[in-house]
Amino acid sequence: MRAVGVDAVIAKAGVARMTLYRNFATKDALILDFLARREELWANQWLIGEIRQRATEPARELPAVFGFFSEAISA
Repeated sequence: MRAVGVDAVIAKAGVARMTLYRNFATKDALILDFLARREELWANQWLIGEIRQRATEPARELPAVFGFFSEAISA
C-alpha cells in the first residue's frame, strides 16, 4: 500500500481529497478500517451464516465449524 499514492486512492474511490481525510487521517487508518470491515463481512456474516445453515442447534455449531473448514481445505 505504500507504493499506492493518496491521489490514486482518491481517483479510484471517486471522492474528494477532503472527504478521504475527513474519514481517514492516514492511509494506515484506511487500511485498518478496510480490514475490520472485511473481517465483519467474512466472519460475522458469511461464516456464521454458513455454520447456522449446517447446524440447527447451538450444540452442533462447533462441529459444523470444523466440518466447514475441513471441506474448504480439501476442496
